[in-house]
Parts: sequence; structure tokens; C-alpha cells
Amino acid sequence: MLFQQRDHKDHRGTQSCLNGRKRLNIDMQHTIAALVEKFSLLPHPEGGFYKEMYRSDESIAKSALPSRFKGDRNFSTAIYFLLEQGNFSAFHRIQSD
Repeated sequence: MLFQQRDHKDHRGTQSCLNGRKRLNIDMQHTIAALVEKFSLLPHPEGGFYKEMYRSDESIAKSALPSRFKGDRNFSTAIYFLLEQGNFSAFHRIQSD
């Protein structure tokens, strides 16, 4: 064994710190998997996971929108977005901003 097992109360021990990090990483991966399953999140093309949670019933007709829009637009939509540690998502604006 490379490291001796130490009591987890000993925060100075190298093994204790390594075990804590591994445990945290495993716990976080379990939490992420649980969230993905609970909310039926889908992989996002830019990284992470998402799910549309709201879409308004009403929309604005294409004829009332600027030419950059290709069709009618809902008044509002909302998503859950989960980005894991180590993933990157660039800030960006959507067409309606």
C-alpha cells in the first residue's frame, strides 16, 4: 500500500485528503447522474446537460419580428442547465436579446 490509512479526523494526513477528494468526486458524479435522471436532462451540444422546463403558450408572429427570425417566437422559454466541473460553456447571446 502506497499510503497508510489514517483516521478521517486527521486532516493533516495525505491519505485522508486523497480519500476525501476521491469521495467528493464520486459523490459529485453520483449527484450529477441523479440530477440528470431526475430531470431527464439531455446532453447539450456545447457541453453539460439541459432540459426545457417552460414554454409560453403565446407567441409573436414572424411578420412582427425582425428579418433575422425564421418563424414565430414564443414569448418566453426557460431551461435547466447543468454544467459539470471541468466543462466549458462560452457566454453568448440568443437572437432575441
